[in-house]
Amino acid sequence: MQKQAENNTTSRWVNAKNGAEHLDLPLSSYYQLIQIGKLPSPVKLGNRSRWRIADLDSAMLAMVEAA
Repeated sequence: MQKQAENNTTSRWVNAKNGAEHLDLPLSSYYQLIQIGKLPSPVKLGNRSRWRIADLDSAMLAMVEAA
């Protein structure tokens, strides 16, 4: 049951504001990390940009491990 709850959270898609909040970053830092390639580019859904929580978590973990 816990595995299912984890999958529901990590497979969720978020907008930039919620992605930045998830990573505890100011929105400007979030966009800067995307620009320099440390965070993934968004997936465009029509005129909306979305990020998968699992992709954001993976990118953040890679940054921590590289430090």
